[in-house]
Amino acid sequence: MLSLLLPLALAGEATRCVATWVGAQPGCGVGERFTVDGTGASQKTAEKAARDQLAQVLDLYAKARMAATPLLTSEAYASCSGIAAQSYLSCFPEPILKETQFCFVVFNEKDCWTGEVLNLEDTGWRALERGRKDMCARSDSWLEQQAYQDVTQRRARCAALCEERTRVTCPP
Repeated sequence: MLSLLLPLALAGEATRCVATWVGAQPGCGVGERFTVDGTGASQKTAEKAARDQLAQVLDLYAKARMAATPLLTSEAYASCSGIAAQSYLSCFPEPILKETQFCFVVFNEKDCWTGEVLNLEDTGWRALERGRKDMCARSDSWLEQQAYQDVTQRRARCAALCEERTRVTCPP
């Protein structure tokens, strides 16, 4: 009987979930406002991806703030991951995310990246995660090669911006 239920549980509908951060909250001093999303083959995996992405962006913003202001301590950001895990998500099905697509990866932060557009071909819901990961790795490598005097602070700031602002579009 279990073997009959397993395919039904895995046969979810490709979904996108969006999480919005509206500014500093008690225990999480990240004051920026932003929206992140996560995609998955089902709503459950998309929810996890969006919450994980929100937690990662909050963590990166906290590290960037602490790198820029050494007097800040991690206590000001201690509850960020817990807040991300309980955050409200807006989720909606996107059936096209189950199809293999040719996608464009864009990160428009001139202080963090050359502006080059990357492209990849993958299943739509995987493209977002893979594209963002590839772009942020390339951005970090590019920053390291620039040998800026403030490279540590710049890399921390750009890592947060890249995770937040990289956009993957897959035209139909």
